[in-house]
Amino acid sequence: MKFFENKTMKKFIITGWILLVVGGLGAVFVEPPLLTPRHPTAYFWFWHNVRHLIASILTVVGVLGVVLLIVGIFTKILAMSKTRKLINKIGIFSLIGAIIVILGIGLYNLNQHKITGSDRKNIERNIQSISENEEKAKEMLYRIYEAFEAFKTKNNRFPYDVEEIDTMQFFSVYPRITKTTVRKIGGYLFNVSSFGDFWFCYAWPEEYGVTGRKSYYIDNDSPKIKWTERKFSGIKNPAKDKDAEYWRY
Repeated sequence: MKFFENKTMKKFIITGWILLVVGGLGAVFVEPPLLTPRHPTAYFWFWHNVRHLIASILTVVGVLGVVLLIVGIFTKILAMSKTRKLINKIGIFSLIGAIIVILGIGLYNLNQHKITGSDRKNIERNIQSISENEEKAKEMLYRIYEAFEAFKTKNNRFPYDVEEIDTMQFFSVYPRITKTTVRKIGGYLFNVSSFGDFWFCYAWPEEYGVTGRKSYYIDNDSPKIKWTERKFSGIKNPAKDKDAEYWRY
């Protein structure tokens, strides 16, 4: 009899501790952050909902662990009172209750975080905006190529430096950002360099994932544009290393 009581008590306590630790730590680390991107994508919302559901389930697991701990502690007392059936009832009702709570919280979270019609419109609008910015950036690079070719036809060379580039009629509309060689055109940043015999230009998103994803490169050798989806973004993280393997035509 005592062996049964001790064994039952140990099972409840050990199981309770395991569920409490797994549930508590899991809920803390799996729960998605409160902050969301400025323009969340469908991919972001999918994993956000999944993490929310898992975190909710783990929270319930942790609560169930606490219940089992309490039951384990009082198992011996209850057994001594000849109420073993009550232990079984507690276990069964705890399990049924946990399942109901898990399903309820899961359905609630999915409903709260589901992608609404307005969310889809914002996502589609953002994707369209990025696509338009990328096309405009490529179009601008072709125009830059033509402007340099026209300069060479007239002067038998390319500009010597960035100051001479500033004198070109094409670039007078797009002045450089103060203390940099970078020009902002639409949602992209352009860095144009020229040394008389050759020139090149990088273009990358002002904010990766918001104004664009692709970065571009072009030079005097060909109007063919290289591109990459490496996360170049803003003044502090400009596109570079045109010969790196992540650049492609």
